[in-house]
Amino acid sequence: MLETINYHEGHDLVPTPSRGGTNVLNVASAKGLDFDIEMQPTGYFSPTSGNGRFEQGEFIIPRYANGERRGEPRGQYILRESTSADKFAASHINRDGKIMLGHVSGRYPSRDGYKHVFQTLEDLFPNTCTDITSFGLGERIVIQQELGEAQQLLENDMIQPYVYTQASLNGKWATRINPIDFRLSCLNQLKVTNLLISCKATLNHDQMLTARSKLLDMSRIQAAELQVMAQAFDAQAFTDAQFHRMVDVLAPVAKDDAHAKTTNSIAAKRGALNVAWLKEKQHYNSNGNAWLAWNAFQGAEQHKVNQGFKADAKAQGRSLAMTLEAKTPIADAAESYLRELVLL
Repeated sequence: MLETINYHEGHDLVPTPSRGGTNVLNVASAKGLDFDIEMQPTGYFSPTSGNGRFEQGEFIIPRYANGERRGEPRGQYILRESTSADKFAASHINRDGKIMLGHVSGRYPSRDGYKHVFQTLEDLFPNTCTDITSFGLGERIVIQQELGEAQQLLENDMIQPYVYTQASLNGKWATRINPIDFRLSCLNQLKVTNLLISCKATLNHDQMLTARSKLLDMSRIQAAELQVMAQAFDAQAFTDAQFHRMVDVLAPVAKDDAHAKTTNSIAAKRGALNVAWLKEKQHYNSNGNAWLAWNAFQGAEQHKVNQGFKADAKAQGRSLAMTLEAKTPIADAAESYLRELVLL
């Protein structure tokens, strides 16, 4: 699995409020992500003549022996044309100048790259694309679209609704659309439910309208649930002592016999939580409440822990992917802890 993240010059992974969007296909073209792909059967070169079935050096393609796919290749390579921007990936370029994006089974359907996905999303929400994040050599992408105007969450807090679409050409991700709200004051990704839908690239007009309606409904549901939680948390005072107790419960100090790496990792996590708490209180000139506590945990996880305490685009991409995959144990634990406290 390729883990390098290839970002183009000027990539901005974090959204800017109400900056407006553009056509998904234009963004994809500008970032070189509208490439075609080619499927080639997997196989191997026969090292010897063996029992006489194969000539030495013959390319052997394993094929299905039974069923409806009998005779078809059991595996496929997904390839795309290389460009001058892919020189860093020379080890992944074959003799024909193609780059391998993935290795999938023979059951994997034919694709035209991401073109159908781009067109489907443009049809769903025209001229709303604000970014496309490319992972590795283009084998996975995340498309960001802005849904309407920013909304007021609390007196001093605004959120901006987005949909983030995950897609891949290596079989690692299904094509899924996630409604996510951004807290504009600190750009925390706020997700209180795991709402998502699968999106087929060949949706017809009626299905498209249904999908659009469902996504808008899901976004409204999440915003409404977020507002209820925000108001309840905001009304619950939360002292420094309570926050430090919460940190001790959810991120306890390492045991005396723990490995140095574990001890350092836990200390860094606890430090990030405490710094985020101070920043939340300073930003809102507040003595503290449960809403700020939850955002301190969310912010520390998204901007520090899940980024490996780095600030480059690759680290931001890793954190974004973890949010979309619901790999946010710190924020989830904090939400449960605080919900129990305020009896939501």
